[in-house]
Amino acid sequence: MFEEIIDKKLKTALDALKSSVAGSKVYSAESVNKSGLSEFIKTFVAVEAKEELTREYLYGLIEKAVKLNLNYTLRPKWTLLNFLFGNIDSKPAKEILRKAEVFQFYLYYIDGVRSFGDEESQLTIMYKQVESMLNETDRIIYDKLINDITSLKLKNFFLQIFRLKYGEEKEISLDMYVPFIFIRLYLEDKGFTDLLKKFSQIDDLKDDTDVELKTIIKIFTGKYKYYTKETARTSPGNSPAEKSASADSGHQQENINDSESGNSESGDSVIEFINDIPEAENVQENFYSRELLGSEEEKNELLTEIIGNEDKKELRIKRLFKEDELNMITKRIFKSNRYTMYEVFEELENLRDWREATEYLKGAFKKNKVNLYDKGVILFVDILNDYFERRQN
Repeated sequence: MFEEIIDKKLKTALDALKSSVAGSKVYSAESVNKSGLSEFIKTFVAVEAKEELTREYLYGLIEKAVKLNLNYTLRPKWTLLNFLFGNIDSKPAKEILRKAEVFQFYLYYIDGVRSFGDEESQLTIMYKQVESMLNETDRIIYDKLINDITSLKLKNFFLQIFRLKYGEEKEISLDMYVPFIFIRLYLEDKGFTDLLKKFSQIDDLKDDTDVELKTIIKIFTGKYKYYTKETARTSPGNSPAEKSASADSGHQQENINDSESGNSESGDSVIEFINDIPEAENVQENFYSRELLGSEEEKNELLTEIIGNEDKKELRIKRLFKEDELNMITKRIFKSNRYTMYEVFEELENLRDWREATEYLKGAFKKNKVNLYDKGVILFVDILNDYFERRQN
């Protein structure tokens, strides 16, 4: 399963490179930057390259980047700590911040790392500092997943592991699915063991069981009903009868290199992986079945929450602000909590107009005791007002 993902992404990357700089034996930083490689790979090469970019050396870096991205998608906290620090307790702040630039999503983690470099007096960053920040961020995320859950938040929470399977460009829909091992590794990395136990409701659950987005939503929102076949599919050669017959042969397990396998200073251990589980059968089901949805209202509710303007990148609120403005907004409006800020941005992006936005913001401002006459708050409101006017036009 993981080998297939790696091979596919590696082939795509190498094809993009070859089409951009065909025939080259030695590559410059400029030629790599102008190539069709993804931003993640370009940044990784820029950060990690230690010598002349020969074809063989560059191909090796690209392969490492692809593997690192897979690890970061499924085990972001473990991957970050190992890539940034290896087995070193502290490193220069400039080096940590430079390496953190590689990562393109889970920005609530990355912005937390960047915050350690805000003060000029911060010459070094400690492993324990970053680990504590990551744990605190996960604590906030956990609270949102058990106290203030919506279908949209669940979709966004699991979005990257679905994109790992379906790609960056494809709109993620309710009937798409990922193998349970993706979910397991992701939740284990965060320490959300009690949330992981919720999936035990699925009959005969294994790492290679496919779990749909609609099933995840129903499990977390308490709407899941116990079905043995409708909501849990297994891979070819793994029907209940076949599983029973082969039970004594053992179940192959798969990992993305445990942290005990050795942290290197360079972070190379993060990039290795082991794979043995066969890929699951590609079967599609109709989401709007009477068995899974109690009413037409429920169907419309899920559609409204999940199918938003997620991929309208030109309208993403985060892109309206400079980095220093985001830092200011985080401190003055969201109590220095980046995750909450991005969550509010996502909620705002799915509101219809400025009238709805103002009502929503009143609640958020009151909750956080925001000073409405602060210049930074006024700037934030003005830019949002302009955003909604442009979107309606």
